[in-house]
Amino acid sequence: MYSHLDDLDALYSISEEPVDEFTGVEMIPVVNANTLFPEERKSLSFSFSKIKVLKEMKIFIIIFLIVLSAFFFFTNAKLVLFTFNDTFVTEPEESVEIMTEDFQEHSSAQEINLVDKQEKILALEESFDKIQKNKREEQNLALSMEEFLDKKQETHTLNFNTLPPTNRLIIPSLNVNVPLIDAVANWVVDLANANYDEELMQGVVKYPTTAEPWSQWNTLIFGHSSTERWKHNEYWFIFRSLPKLQVWDRFQIIWNGQLYTYEMVDSKIVYPKEVPDYYQQYHDTWKNYVTLMGCYPIWSNAKRMMVVAELVKD
Repeated sequence: MYSHLDDLDALYSISEEPVDEFTGVEMIPVVNANTLFPEERKSLSFSFSKIKVLKEMKIFIIIFLIVLSAFFFFTNAKLVLFTFNDTFVTEPEESVEIMTEDFQEHSSAQEINLVDKQEKILALEESFDKIQKNKREEQNLALSMEEFLDKKQETHTLNFNTLPPTNRLIIPSLNVNVPLIDAVANWVVDLANANYDEELMQGVVKYPTTAEPWSQWNTLIFGHSSTERWKHNEYWFIFRSLPKLQVWDRFQIIWNGQLYTYEMVDSKIVYPKEVPDYYQQYHDTWKNYVTLMGCYPIWSNAKRMMVVAELVKD
């Protein structure tokens, strides 16, 4: 037992480390791993692997820094050179003067180019103005829209005729708006007692032998103021209020699509035999007249109510 203890003491005893006779450096004793216990072997192998990993990491970091420096240098070589020149190299005064002269020449050349461009722009603007003036002075090949419409108005009218297609007599003050029938002549000239019962069933009648409303004569228009009820004529009392018309009252006649306005100038109640004479008074005057005639009084044909109106010219 003691012999074994002595062996262990010999192995693990802390002795003074030998010194190299020539260098004077302390020498590290070599330990034989076969003589160690398993726990000691494990700790020793762990420390060796740890040292190995640290060495490999150190080598890897050094290589990475070298590669990074080389990459930065090659990608920014110009910047590095300029920085090095600005830091360590001093340019002579002559080179500075040359650089200032080059800069001045470059700036003067730019100014000259700018002046040339401005002159060219002005020349283009002047030529464009001349072209526009020449175009204005040239004769137009086509009319403008305003000229076209003005010319069309000379031959065409934009006024639309909204009048009814039939001839009518309109007396606003008497609330009369009836058809005006152009009767066919029956070759019996009797202004007071002519028989036009069929035509009077359709409205009021223009006596066929008298002038048309637009001519410079006297137009005679007659209608019922009363008649027999068994005839069932819807216009049998159309002129019953004819005596209510007063001087300056106006009424209209639509004839062949044209509207004519008349203004009352005279009225008279006459016997049937006096109708031609009163009609002739306004027939031979070279003016435009219309005479409205109806029986008077109501329910009687003993007399005639006659109203004379003159054409109102625009």
